[in-house]
Amino acid sequence: MPQLSPLSAPSTAADLPRILALSRLPEGHRAVVARIRAERDLAQKLADLGLRTGCEIRVIKGSDGGPLVVGLGDGRVGLGPEMAQAILVSPLRTP
Repeated sequence: MPQLSPLSAPSTAADLPRILALSRLPEGHRAVVARIRAERDLAQKLADLGLRTGCEIRVIKGSDGGPLVVGLGDGRVGLGPEMAQAILVSPLRTP
């Protein structure tokens, strides 16, 4: 997976890798959950929050290495850095 410099953050989904950790998806961008790479307990916790393979999410608020707030369906979910790193997403073309 290509490494992105924080100094050259992608501005469009076309500039992003095809699959990346949710923690690297910029604010305002949408993606589809491609895979969850986590131990059983964390994977179950994410599933309980509604984060499953195939669901569409949008980063509402995030900070580098910090917690994220993602839109999921009609609601919002707060995720810690470890959780966001465990969720692999495929960015959608329109933010």
